[in-house]
Amino acid sequence: EVFGDERLTTALLDRVVHHAHILTFTGKSYRFQQAMARKNKEE
Repeated sequence: EVFGDERLTTALLDRVVHHAHILTFTGKSYRFQQAMARKNKEE
């Protein structure tokens, strides 16, 4: 929907991720911990 053409979108994504590196993180999410802390403060 954003680019209007499925083939164009596929080509753009292919170009963007061609030389990309995939990073995998393990452990607890800092952002998740902060979100839970905010939620608990509101209650």
